[in-house]
Amino acid sequence: MRKMFISLGCIMFVICAVLIYFGYDKIEHYSNSTFADYSTNAYVGGDAYNYIINSNYATGFFILATLFGIMGMGFLIIGHLHDMQETNEINRQLNQKQIELMKNQMKNAEKS
Repeated sequence: MRKMFISLGCIMFVICAVLIYFGYDKIEHYSNSTFADYSTNAYVGGDAYNYIINSNYATGFFILATLFGIMGMGFLIIGHLHDMQETNEINRQLNQKQIELMKNQMKNAEKS
């Protein structure tokens, strides 16, 4: 179960990195040409409008990246807590066995 949460956390971080790249691409790679084939991240004729549109896209990508980063961290925390719970259960069982052994030793000592 722990490995599943760790894997999901890593997948979320990879998605986060991809979304950060897409947001950065919208901000940094803009060119508006008179030929439509040579334009990059250009949607309308005016540069200012294209900058506004690209900034909105970048903001959306960065917000999604933040959400996926938070989800990734949450999955890692859940995986760690699940591992701690399993460890505590094992320790509790070992402590129960030690208590039983001590009681048996005390009974044997009283008999002899």
